[in-house]
Amino acid sequence: MKKISLLILTFLCSLLMTVPVWADDTGYIRDTIGYLEAYEEETLETEAASIAEAYGYQTYFVIVDSDLENLDSHAQSLYQSVAGDANGVLLMVDVNRSQWSIYFGGAQGRSMLRLDREDFLWTSFFKELDWYMGVKSYLTTVKTRFEKPALVVDEAGLLDSQEETALLTKLNEISQRQKMDVVVLTVSSIYGSTPQEYADNYFDYNGYGQGSDHDGVLLLINMGQRDWYISTTGYGIYAITDAGLNYISDKFLNHLSSGDYALAFNTYADLVDQFVTQAKTDTPYDSDSLPKDPLSLMWLPVSGLLALVVAWLVTAILKGQLTSVQSRSDAREYMKDGSFKLTNSQDLFLYRNVSKVPRPKPSSSSSGFRGGGGSSSHRSFSGRSHGGGGGKF
Repeated sequence: MKKISLLILTFLCSLLMTVPVWADDTGYIRDTIGYLEAYEEETLETEAASIAEAYGYQTYFVIVDSDLENLDSHAQSLYQSVAGDANGVLLMVDVNRSQWSIYFGGAQGRSMLRLDREDFLWTSFFKELDWYMGVKSYLTTVKTRFEKPALVVDEAGLLDSQEETALLTKLNEISQRQKMDVVVLTVSSIYGSTPQEYADNYFDYNGYGQGSDHDGVLLLINMGQRDWYISTTGYGIYAITDAGLNYISDKFLNHLSSGDYALAFNTYADLVDQFVTQAKTDTPYDSDSLPKDPLSLMWLPVSGLLALVVAWLVTAILKGQLTSVQSRSDAREYMKDGSFKLTNSQDLFLYRNVSKVPRPKPSSSSSGFRGGGGSSSHRSFSGRSHGGGGGKF
């Protein structure tokens, strides 16, 4: 009997050592250190529970302060003790040893998220500046692997409901037809990030982009610091060159500065559509081949009046030079007898030889940029390649 009691006691001690952070709680979010406020932990717990209910995917986050040698093994044991064989993921952060570990549970725990890289979920957490925003970003990244947000995210409230619906309809149509996501994002703050970082990260970690290269374009408007930034990804980098970005921004910045946000966003959407179409049918617009602006209608009456003035001046000058000429009543009086004799008239057409040479187009392996322009690019926090540019308005 004593041996059985000793075995049971040993088993219980081992269990407590293996699962220390779940001693009195089996929730999705566990902070054993106290980095999260109670209301923050409750908010995150509700979000994780909604993911499990909506998509059947268990999403756990655990903060520990330990001397565990094998964090991966501990994360696996922890997940299996609370979720069994259910599909899901657990991200564990050990603040004492500055380590992290991700364990995917179930037969499809990894494949359901369709991740580019093994550390994608970790970087979604780590890129934020505080614990609450980091865990929230991690949960959002998991959620958007199942259902990405709309192509219009107006967190700053710049559009009324009618304007937002009309813009969303346009962006959905363009994105579906061009097979790349065209996004408008407005925010009140970017929480200490640069516009480039925020735009790139929002695109990457919210599941935007079509195809294996995540083709897309995102316009960020930060009302807090009056920033704008366009982030391009995949085919968007090829289709919208640096010169093209300058051209597009020049067209909508005046509307943006004057507060006509709906017109600014629609102008951006129409121009992106035009630039992508150009890139697919020929070569991208670049520094030496940007679209030509049509002349304003006001030039029609101005040019007509100018032509009349010039014609009157030329006629007046020529008439003033005719000092020895007098008008005649009959046209025949202007002819001098014997001054003109036509003896023979003949038209002879021999042949015509026209050579046509087709204009060369870049092969699929070339960059396709012309005139030494093209697109500059950089790596985002997630490791993806992005182009883009921005400024103030």
